Order: sequence, then structure tokens, then C-alpha cells
Amino acid sequence: FKPPAPPDRKFSVNNSKSTSYLEAKLQKQTPSVKMSTATFKFSDSVVKQCLSEIHDKCPDASPFDLLAALFWIRVVHLKGPKHDDHTHSLSLCVDFRRLLQEPLPYGYFGNALNFSLLSLNEEEMDCSMLGRVAELVHCHVSGLKEEEFWATLHWLDLQKEEGGKY
Repeated sequence: FKPPAPPDRKFSVNNSKSTSYLEAKLQKQTPSVKMSTATFKFSDSVVKQCLSEIHDKCPDASPFDLLAALFWIRVVHLKGPKHDDHTHSLSLCVDFRRLLQEPLPYGYFGNALNFSLLSLNEEEMDCSMLGRVAELVHCHVSGLKEEEFWATLHWLDLQKEEGGKY
């Protein structure tokens, strides 16, 4: 299998949310941090019930939208605001294989992940607004376009040409 070549048109690397995200993360590389893990299990019926409860705010919400919003709200509630402007940010990683015009198969060797950042203000993160946060997650993820992915790949390729710094 040979991956499709990017379209002929040039993409604006400076306007890409993904490249901005990657550059910021790479500049702030910190020493390794000890992390713990946890496993959560949600039954299909519980997820469907929760999706039906937020249906009026986000009728197209996926289980991912719901669970990302739920965990994000709870973590923010426990940690409080991190930024001076009282915004809260969530790093999202999406497998973009099936979002390309010529989809990459899941068996394709290598990564096809796009990282982006969603930031919301304190009011939007109110714990009683699960449906609204799920809607914003859904809009962010569904708003990612193929041009964004190619811009990121182009940016990474440019970095390789400059000595492979990243």
C-alpha cells in the first residue's frame, strides 16, 4: 500500500492549529513526569442513557464527545483554572485515516494522528453544562478538515529538512 500524495496546492503552515499545538508542546518539553493510570468501564446502556440526556444540546454527540466532556469537566472541577484568563484547555488526538479523501486503511504502518487544542472559558466549563461541553467537543472534532492534516504533515516534513529537530 502506498499512501496518497498530498494535493498539489500549498497549505498555510502558520495558520494550522495542529502545527501551532505541536510547536508549543515541543518547545515546552519537560523532564519525565510520573503518571498513574486508571481504567474506567462504561456499559453500552449507560453511554446510551447519557447520550439521550444530552440529546437536546448535541443530537449528533458520539460516545467520544460525551466521555471527553465528562472527564474534562470533572478534572477541571478538581483542579481549578490553570490559566490567568480562566480558560481550560483539552488536547485532543484524532486518528485521521478515515477523514482523508483517499482513506488510509487501519492496517497502514505508522501513525495517522492529529493533535489539536480546544480551549473553553470558565462559564462554558460549568459542571451543569455537560451537553454544551459535549457539543463543543463534537464541533471541534467534526470541524477538523483534511487541509489541517496535510498542513501538519507538510510542517513535519519541513522540520525533517531542517535537520530532523522534531
